[in-house]
Amino acid sequence: MGTYSLVWITCLLSLLVLVEVSLEDEEEEKRPQYHCHTCNSGDPKEPNVNCLGNSSVNYPTTWKANCTEKCFIRTNILYPGTTYRGCTELFPQLPKPLAEDGCYRYYLDTWCLCSTELCNGDAMGEPSDKELDEHLWDSTGETPEGENHSPNTMCRLPPFILSLIIGLFVQHNLFV
Repeated sequence: MGTYSLVWITCLLSLLVLVEVSLEDEEEEKRPQYHCHTCNSGDPKEPNVNCLGNSSVNYPTTWKANCTEKCFIRTNILYPGTTYRGCTELFPQLPKPLAEDGCYRYYLDTWCLCSTELCNGDAMGEPSDKELDEHLWDSTGETPEGENHSPNTMCRLPPFILSLIIGLFVQHNLFV
């Protein structure tokens, strides 16, 4: 690979970084920011009494974190009896857009969502009959037309930019 190819790759990567930073800045300006409690109840044999799932958080002995999505309280089927509190933005695999505030089933776990300052500090609510991603589907099981609800939101480049990048790679034999 020659110097010319390395220059092209460097330029393309710089462009991608700028586009991604620009998109993140625009999204960040639109999102409200508040705090969520961040803790877990610990092992049922040695519980963290400051963060039990069936009672309120003992604030200020627990951490709080900035959040621009929703706060949550959740169970984890892999660790029965343990509950977790935090911010949904640390879980990019959750279906987007997120459901309204409330408690939902998600696979075998229960997720309770809320969207105000330190709202996940109370006892965990009861799960509803609804799945966390149920709002994304209409009665026929199809997603609303024109909307992409893919759990993979990492690649947000428009298709024409991706086509341009692939074309440049092909033109300059940059595929290994």
